[in-house]
Amino acid sequence: MPSHEIQPLLLRVADGDAGAMAELYDATAVFVFGILRRMLWSTESAEEVAQEVYIQVWRTARGYDPGHGSAWSWLALLTRGRAVGRMRADGSYRDAIADLVLHEPFPGPLDPVGPPRGEVAHLERAEAVREALRALPGDQRRALELAFFGGLTQREIAYRIDTPLPTVKSRIRTALMRLRERLAPVPEQ
Repeated sequence: MPSHEIQPLLLRVADGDAGAMAELYDATAVFVFGILRRMLWSTESAEEVAQEVYIQVWRTARGYDPGHGSAWSWLALLTRGRAVGRMRADGSYRDAIADLVLHEPFPGPLDPVGPPRGEVAHLERAEAVREALRALPGDQRRALELAFFGGLTQREIAYRIDTPLPTVKSRIRTALMRLRERLAPVPEQ
């Protein structure tokens, strides 16, 4: 099964299919671990939280609605939520995470030989996202990074950077619109 087709697996997991859960894990483990390793900075923590992610997938797959987004997005948000929960629990917020996102290479697969088939497109997309983030004005990029990678609420961001809440909301909204425009697929001519 190509790596982009996890929605059918997720729907089978929602029906309690343990075999589909194993297949879903095989198809997504590198993706999930990459997010967790990037956010938590610790292989041990990433491994622990990955287990929590897949337990949550098993328990909450029925809540996935294909009409609200891709299965990959659902899994990424669930993973990010677990990572933020861990960061809040152990107090490991790091201001430097924004620099990591913008300057370090995207964490590759665990196999030192190279990316497994199907992961190349994911790595290329990650580079496109990094480029789009670098193109944002600094104030918008900082607010977006604190929200997404730091797990802060808009109110917490406003407090941290000593900026009015409406300004923070505007920066994040504008940054997201710019990213959406920049990352939209180019129509074929």
